[in-house]
Amino acid sequence: YSSDGRFLAHLRGSGRRLVLRDIATGSEREFPISDGFGGGELDLCPDGRSAVVGGLQQGNWVVFRVDLVHGGAERLPIAGVIRAVCIGGGDIVYVRGTDPHDLAQVAIVRRSLSTGEEATLYEGPAIPYALERSPDGSRIALERTGGDSVSLLVVPSRGGETVSIATSPVTRRFYSEFQGVMWVP
Repeated sequence: YSSDGRFLAHLRGSGRRLVLRDIATGSEREFPISDGFGGGELDLCPDGRSAVVGGLQQGNWVVFRVDLVHGGAERLPIAGVIRAVCIGGGDIVYVRGTDPHDLAQVAIVRRSLSTGEEATLYEGPAIPYALERSPDGSRIALERTGGDSVSLLVVPSRGGETVSIATSPVTRRFYSEFQGVMWVP
């Protein structure tokens, strides 16, 4: 959903196109992303003007920014991205693996799309796909793994102190009581 609740976005054509559907009228707009791209991860930016879409292209995980006002999709110049979310203000936050032999070793990085400047918000053990942003983009939730427990962390998306808000025992491999973490307004 868009932050104002007016639009629902989804991917179509094996993730090659982003569809923005007006909930009230049922009308939809379609935005082509790229040939040979198969999208799977989608996040509408809090301002509703763009979206980030992650997926595979030629065997590599890539991220596109889709302009929902003027149309067009731009492949972002970042590599090794596991998941990306849009936090607004022209910035994204993404997860990048830091150890090719251990997928749970990650860095959570904020990137300015206008300057390319990056700042690491968190580095350490975490479930790579479990990254969610708050509705306004000001905070990121992630699941830190460690030993026999998983901690739910909240990280300010502009930098600041990371806070552990809950801990759960690991029930099987790295699974815990935290399934489907999502921010609600």
